[in-house]
Amino acid sequence: KLQELKDLMHAQTLLATSGNHDCDSRHKYNDHDAKGCLQALQPNYPIFDEQLSDRYWSRNFLVLERPECRIISLNSSAYHGFEPEEIEHGRISASTLDRLRLILDSAPSQLINILICHHHPHPHSELGLGENDLMKSGQILLDLLGSGRYGKWLVVHGHKHHPKMTYAQGVGTAPVVLASGSLSACLYPELGTRVRNQFHVVTINFEECRKFGFVGRIHTWEWAASAGWTDAQRGGGLPSRCGFGYKTDPVQLAKRVASAVKRKRVAWDAIRTQLPELDFIMPEEYEIVRRELKSSHNLGILENGGVPYEIGRL
Repeated sequence: KLQELKDLMHAQTLLATSGNHDCDSRHKYNDHDAKGCLQALQPNYPIFDEQLSDRYWSRNFLVLERPECRIISLNSSAYHGFEPEEIEHGRISASTLDRLRLILDSAPSQLINILICHHHPHPHSELGLGENDLMKSGQILLDLLGSGRYGKWLVVHGHKHHPKMTYAQGVGTAPVVLASGSLSACLYPELGTRVRNQFHVVTINFEECRKFGFVGRIHTWEWAASAGWTDAQRGGGLPSRCGFGYKTDPVQLAKRVASAVKRKRVAWDAIRTQLPELDFIMPEEYEIVRRELKSSHNLGILENGGVPYEIGRL
């Protein structure tokens, strides 16, 4: 199905990574080979290129280089099927970190850098979903990517079924971390009434990155049983539209928005034209801006399906 979707979207590359449900780590069908079912897939998994696919299985990651763009697929489930306790969490080993560091040291700088993995590399324990299933040594990985030596990074992971965007712990070059929603999960009871199945389309414009740093936009759809796939609404995970990468003080940004409102009501697009960085703030930062505009500047934002379209005096 993903191959069909790739063709329909005229995509250049389909790239996957392995999660705990993709491995026969409990040996239900094989008493020793947890990854054999994935290695037997055709076309090659996790990427069509056989050489890169072999590197993924031998080194636990692969590096895909494109003009001004680097994508790494990391197998955080590499040790599932060995020691019994490994199925309870992800891991990146010291040897894998060393190999990744060597490759990045020898690689040319790229404007856009993305790493995909299954397990979350830093804590994600909201909604009572547990604190011990993260990627072991994940923070060391984030520190490596956020060192500033290898450009700026977007890290995309799954596993939690709870869509969320944050910055990793660290300095100003710390990676953006996107916890992706699940496309078609039977959600746990803790999640069932609080999030929806979602998928995200991330758009990164090279010229905008040269101007603002590593920034991007995200358009999110969600599944509703009675309506099918629709633009995401508030309260189900990520909103329909959001961004990432522009680091600022949301309170100060709200002051700049208020200064741009010269009439009683102004179209939000007009504000975006004056302050294009508004497209690249995270959902929680937007909520701070919205709240600050109301409490300190007597301004309210009107939305349609969670997407701002007008701002005016209250």
